[in-house]
Amino acid sequence: MGAPIEAVRDGVFFTHPEALPRGRHNLAREQVADAQRERMLAAVTELLAAHGYRGFGVGEIASRAGVSLGTFYECFESKDACVFAGYDRFIEVLLTRMATVDVPDDDMSALTAGLLGSYLETLQQDLVVARAYQVEIDALGPEARDRRRQALTLFAEYIRRRGGCTRRRA
Repeated sequence: MGAPIEAVRDGVFFTHPEALPRGRHNLAREQVADAQRERMLAAVTELLAAHGYRGFGVGEIASRAGVSLGTFYECFESKDACVFAGYDRFIEVLLTRMATVDVPDDDMSALTAGLLGSYLETLQQDLVVARAYQVEIDALGPEARDRRRQALTLFAEYIRRRGGCTRRRA
């Protein structure tokens, strides 16, 4: 048996939904699907951080999330789709956290320091997620690098807008 897999921290990038009741219940199908999807996103992130992209498959994601393979494929078409959904959440949370930074927009130095500080502080709050989506994601190849480039462009555009800068064209 390998070393235990470290869990994502609840409430930073992902939440740990309460266990769903077995058998008949009054939960809406959408509520069940949302909880299962959240568990799969956390599971794929934990596995990616612990084993790297090639170190696990769809079966391990489903098992760690406590869902069937059928449920996995109802939600995601592939392992890559699941990883990228996790990455998209990662970027969404980082941008949301950066948007809450309360510094004057006219002081570009303070703004940049505040936004960068928020970014790094958020990463520090969940090192499992940080490892998965800052280090291991590159193993997915060109599509992952393209998504990272797009995310960095979003960050840069956000900083420019907040700071009142316009992009210069050469």
